[in-house]
Amino acid sequence: MERKIKSSLCFVYLVLFLFCQIVAANVLTPQEIAKKALDSTVLLVMEDTNGQPLGVGSGFFVQPNQIATNFHVIGGRRAALQSA
Repeated sequence: MERKIKSSLCFVYLVLFLFCQIVAANVLTPQEIAKKALDSTVLLVMEDTNGQPLGVGSGFFVQPNQIATNFHVIGGRRAALQSA
């Protein structure tokens, strides 16, 4: 019985050890997190009908061709982006 308990404990320790290795392998450094965040961050420039800037703000991509930002950045208007 004691041998079975030791064997079971060894198995549990092995599983925990492997799990910890997998979790540790997926941990990002602060620099990697910043790079991922920066790559999806955009600058929004709101313009009037004459192309004059009304204001600026930031946003981030939530999926291709869709950006999330704060409501006050777009001033309650729908925003369309034009690639330069």
